[in-house]
Amino acid sequence: MYVLKDNQQPFDLNTLIYKSIKKTAKMMYGIPIPGIPFFGIKGITYLAKQIEKLESKPMKYKRLYLGNIVRMQEEIGTGGAGFRFMYASFLDEAATLTGDTELYELSKLTTEIGDKWRAFAMQAVLFCKKRKRYFIRRYCGYSTRMWSNGKTITD
Repeated sequence: MYVLKDNQQPFDLNTLIYKSIKKTAKMMYGIPIPGIPFFGIKGITYLAKQIEKLESKPMKYKRLYLGNIVRMQEEIGTGGAGFRFMYASFLDEAATLTGDTELYELSKLTTEIGDKWRAFAMQAVLFCKKRKRYFIRRYCGYSTRMWSNGKTITD
């Protein structure tokens, strides 16, 4: 954890909070490299489409594919529920510091999205371990709601 020991220059915390939110929202919309859909919202949309295509694949392939998704999102840490919970905590604290109730609402929504990602991971794991015969795709694409709201707040 970083702690400021000696601050020589005054700073406006509100400005820095909104600037960091804007930067984070921009990153979540995707890295601006044309033709590469694997980051941010584009990545989530791409993944949802790939999961929908699993229906025609053999069962072993489905289980391996979903198992790899869970590994990436929960174990390796490429943006699953854990990061959303940390960001929700930041938004909650930012709402307190700025007095902006919209940030508080966004923090609640981000927590809800993190819960959905965890539920997605749990469902995928149960499917992979053959404890569930079906995989519900309703979780695909759920996260786009938060970032759509995030853009209106940060612009």
